[in-house]
Amino acid sequence: MELKGKVIVEAGHITEVYGPVQALRNWLIPRTDEFYFITHPFSYSKLEGSTVTSYKNGFKDAELKGHRRSGNRFEQWVKDAFFNMRFLASF
Repeated sequence: MELKGKVIVEAGHITEVYGPVQALRNWLIPRTDEFYFITHPFSYSKLEGSTVTSYKNGFKDAELKGHRRSGNRFEQWVKDAFFNMRFLASF
């Protein structure tokens, strides 16, 4: 599958432990011209909040910090969904 010339966005919930979300990111970075990695921490993790990291031609370009993690899981999922939609609408 040819990914060059396409804009790829990956969004996922993460913890401090390396997992499939990070593995997919590492596989996509060198195969795309423009890649955006949106992360949301699970409510039980110690990570601070949501972020968007952009990669251009295989290199980190910029990082945008989003909202902080909430103790209420439902509230957190709603914030995460709106964060994703707002970011995608900015294209």
